[in-house]
Amino acid sequence: MILTKPIIDRLYWISDTKPPKCKTSQAFYFCIDDSLVYEPFCEDFGPLNLAMTHKYCMEVDKILTNPDYSKHKLYHYTSLDYKKRANAAYLLGAYLVIC
Repeated sequence: MILTKPIIDRLYWISDTKPPKCKTSQAFYFCIDDSLVYEPFCEDFGPLNLAMTHKYCMEVDKILTNPDYSKHKLYHYTSLDYKKRANAAYLLGAYLVIC
């Protein structure tokens, strides 16, 4: 499924020490820090492979096209760990290019 509606003012990326607190019922927060984890070959830290990129794109697309979340803003948050931040930023950027 490919998203056909614009995502302006709907998709955000946050990096902070703690998960954000939901201040509104019109927000959906998610984190991939522990679910999509890079398996290093040596001392490297990413980027994640194409299978994980595809999984991320499909999950974000599923949330954005779900009628139950049509008025929600979607926030992808990550910790301040530089490895997790780099991979989270890669995934969101890949989603924006691919989808």
